[in-house]
Amino acid sequence: MKRLWTLILAILTGAAFSQGMKTRRVERLRAILPEPARRYAEGFEYATSRYPVDPLLLAALVRAESSFNPRARRHEPEYQRRYVTGSSRWEPARRLGWSDEQLATSWGLTQVLGATAWSMGWHEPPAAILDPATNLTLGAKYLHQRLERYDGDVKRALIAYNGGHGAVLAYNRGASHPSIGYAERVLRYWREYQGTAGQ
Repeated sequence: MKRLWTLILAILTGAAFSQGMKTRRVERLRAILPEPARRYAEGFEYATSRYPVDPLLLAALVRAESSFNPRARRHEPEYQRRYVTGSSRWEPARRLGWSDEQLATSWGLTQVLGATAWSMGWHEPPAAILDPATNLTLGAKYLHQRLERYDGDVKRALIAYNGGHGAVLAYNRGASHPSIGYAERVLRYWREYQGTAGQ
């Protein structure tokens, strides 16, 4: 019986320690995140602890994507025409209430495309993607996947986040692409945040 109580106490102590660590990480993020991002510190903490991404990099991405507007939306009609409309791939999403236009819309803080979120296994109704914590988690997951795909090369990962693999191929060839300017802007914001945070 004594072993059982010792085990229970250890579990409870560990949970309290873990919660204390999380609280300290959230407070540290509130201290180093830029002002507009501080209100989402818990979402940044959750997203970047689940998908290892520098929270300041994610904040820089959010600044470039949505200017910290959790309700931001941007429809991509060309993407819809080329990849969504008429494709049976999206039938399960349609059954859940996603329209072709919603699948081809970038949503929320991280401006994650509806089709991208669905492809990453997020199968929820469209309105739920605007929840800041959910959106930050989806954005962190996608950025983390891009970082892994491009062996930690942050610039290429950002180019791919914004413009897909074709944009990275254009960059590799030395060709121009709008996503290259986007990546440079995010990197500039990231350096600015690192300087402010004393990193």
